[in-house]
Amino acid sequence: MPPRPGPPYEWDEDKSAENLRLRGFSFDLVERFDWTTALTRRNLRIESEDRWVSLGLVAERMYVVVWTPRGPYTRII
Repeated sequence: MPPRPGPPYEWDEDKSAENLRLRGFSFDLVERFDWTTALTRRNLRIESEDRWVSLGLVAERMYVVVWTPRGPYTRII
């Protein structure tokens, strides 16, 4: 069973800005991500830390969030 994600969130601001440039949205969109209906699986490709991949909605649009628990934070990757 995955850890429970949610606020407070943290992320690398440079990566968020790059995501905005490449994909049209920054990581702060996660504040509106619907965790209650998201599908979450462990990312088995990364062995250095537990990373999780969640597929869920913001409004009526589907997004993928890659994240890891870090202390009291959910780190958006």
